[in-house]
Amino acid sequence: MLTIEKKCSGILSYPLPQKEKTLFFDIETTGFSPKTSALYLIGVLYYKKNRWHLKQWFANDYMSEKEILTSFFSFLANFHCLVHYNGLGFDIPFLKEKCSQHQLIKEIELLDKISQIDIYKHIFPHKKKLKVENIKQKTLEAFLHIQREDIYHGGQLIKIYQKYIKQCQTGNNAETNSLMHTLLLHNEEDLTGMLEFSGVLYLIDLLEGSMDFTMVSITPKKNQMTITATLPSSFPCPLTYTGNGDTLIIKENSLFLQICSYQGELKFFYENYKDYYYLPMEDTAIHKSVAAFVDKDYRQKAKRENCYQRKEGIFYPIYHTSVSPLFRSDYKANQFYFLFDEKFSPDTKWITDYLHGYFKNNPSILLES
Repeated sequence: MLTIEKKCSGILSYPLPQKEKTLFFDIETTGFSPKTSALYLIGVLYYKKNRWHLKQWFANDYMSEKEILTSFFSFLANFHCLVHYNGLGFDIPFLKEKCSQHQLIKEIELLDKISQIDIYKHIFPHKKKLKVENIKQKTLEAFLHIQREDIYHGGQLIKIYQKYIKQCQTGNNAETNSLMHTLLLHNEEDLTGMLEFSGVLYLIDLLEGSMDFTMVSITPKKNQMTITATLPSSFPCPLTYTGNGDTLIIKENSLFLQICSYQGELKFFYENYKDYYYLPMEDTAIHKSVAAFVDKDYRQKAKRENCYQRKEGIFYPIYHTSVSPLFRSDYKANQFYFLFDEKFSPDTKWITDYLHGYFKNNPSILLES
């Protein structure tokens, strides 16, 4: 086994708590199944003395697997949180099976106890809101404009590692060093890339409606409504969205959102429709206490679909239902609106709730970088 250590120039783009106790990690294997393939490399990034450091345990033969595992877990014991990309889907189960094969029971227990952040699992539910073909790590790095020197994917590295082992046996040092550099570089850039695109967790906060905005303001007019806000930290790259009359720009720690109004007629639906009658001639619903004075020939029991009042005015779309009254085009419509008037002057909480609902519940968002 070889142990490689060096300082790293990577930048953490998301404020993880206790980063001195946080370990980014990634593994390289000769296949997907731990029963039929080998673990040949574990790499980690850790923060110490105001900078990030890289450490890699590399198998320069087919006999170093257990030594790599014990060395890694001895190092891991000093940390409280493990960060990875799809580690819960591949890396962690692979390590557990390898530990089981080598009878490393305490190491399995450590994996079960340690806090873990799987960036892939956080972003997966929101993949449709990003203009990307998939959410592989390299795809996300390209989305966030993170550059790599490495050109290989994990599957291609299997043959490179096999070639490396053969070259070790022939004693061709120049060739083995070149192949080892390729293997180590891929693992290193997976780690530094993960570090840099950890800022995607900010994006998750945004899309889940949990981001803390500051300096929020709103400028409502008859034709359009403009909202600006300051984010808690800068995004890794500018993001934009244009659609349905909306314009969204996120640049560094500033957010700009412009929404066009809808001018026309919408309907307010009463929830307790059984307490209402529908008047077909007037195309409206009225409460039973009032409908008692209407001739029976001109009224009928209201249904969910026709228990409404019509309203002409200027409306804006809204994506949460904690405000009232809310309007729709018809009962089955999923898009809600609120009525705008000249007295409209929302407070900070209203604006923040609006933004949270906009990002969390708006199915039309497709962010571009």
